[in-house]
Amino acid sequence: MSDPVIDWLLEADNPSVRYLTLTSLLHRPPDDPVCQAARKAIMTDGLVPQILASQNPDGSWEVPDKFYTLKYTGTVWTFWDIWMTGAPCRRSIG
Repeated sequence: MSDPVIDWLLEADNPSVRYLTLTSLLHRPPDDPVCQAARKAIMTDGLVPQILASQNPDGSWEVPDKFYTLKYTGTVWTFWDIWMTGAPCRRSIG
């Protein structure tokens, strides 16, 4: 028997919610092909592409020198929002 709430959370129109439902609620491993597809879609559909489209040329959001003090709209807060979506990230040092 299918759960209508889980079915709704798994809809493809919000890949972040889909990915987090698969991994956090249904406990599917992140390397599962369905999870990987959902996570990849986070960068092309939904909220994350909209957020990235509003990024300044220098890589910041809003006023560059107020990256933290612009509560909820500055760069630090925007990075937090992207992270909360489950968006994939790459770490690069040096």
